[in-house]
Amino acid sequence: GICPLGFPILVLSDRDRLLRALWRMGSPVRAIWDRLPPCISQTDYQGADFLKRHILMLPVHQSLSAVQAREVARQC
Repeated sequence: GICPLGFPILVLSDRDRLLRALWRMGSPVRAIWDRLPPCISQTDYQGADFLKRHILMLPVHQSLSAVQAREVARQC
């Protein structure tokens, strides 16, 4: 009975380009971890910095239409 809002994927190419393309097509994707908290140093936590630049949350919630789901899958 539980439906998550998003499914995180790792985008090794240009995540922001994919994000913009999917938004233009009406798919509500998000870059959830696009900013690190101020106490997290990019140089000390390079793994966290990499993930913040490459994680994209694909919508998987119940309000997503079948057309939107197919378009998200096609683009990724």
